[in-house]
Amino acid sequence: MELPKEPLQVRVLPAPRTTLERVSKHVPIAISVLALLLSVWSAFATRQHNKLTVRPIISIAYDQAGLASGTTGISLRNEGFAVARIEKPTIFFGEKKVSDWQFLKNELAKLPEPVTRVRWRLLPNTSALRAGDGKSMFSVESADIPPTSREQYNQLLLKVGIFVRVCSIYEDCELLCTVDASLSCEREFSRLIALQTAGSGT
Repeated sequence: MELPKEPLQVRVLPAPRTTLERVSKHVPIAISVLALLLSVWSAFATRQHNKLTVRPIISIAYDQAGLASGTTGISLRNEGFAVARIEKPTIFFGEKKVSDWQFLKNELAKLPEPVTRVRWRLLPNTSALRAGDGKSMFSVESADIPPTSREQYNQLLLKVGIFVRVCSIYEDCELLCTVDASLSCEREFSRLIALQTAGSGT
């Protein structure tokens, strides 16, 4: 007696996937990640561009006496394209912190041929300086400086040290000063303030 034969079972195996098919499965994910990274980078680049566009460029100008006409003195100038916020202007004469410009006026009055017609003003603790504008802090008309006193006037002017904190509308702030370019404004300011503290304690 013959046993019944089992039915023949046929199973179709899937064809092996090619490398291209395996890689293409991850392409949409990769594209999405790249698009996200590009969007983040674009936003960052736009913000950096905007910061540079509205970055004020402040200079502290020393206009020395040398000509018979014109104005000499010290002024702040905004040569950038956006408004700047000027904070905490601080004045030193040599290494001594001073509260106003009377000290320089007094020194000019002591010259053999004194310079007496001067104009000065104190900047407030916080003020704005528009693009292209300037603020005179101390000025003298060249015609009011005797020729024999010009060199001494210039030397006194260069003994004045100015420190101001400059901020953009993005609140990017930096300390600007008139010290040698090889020195750090922050470090030099700390040094001078330390000298004032040490002097007051003696």
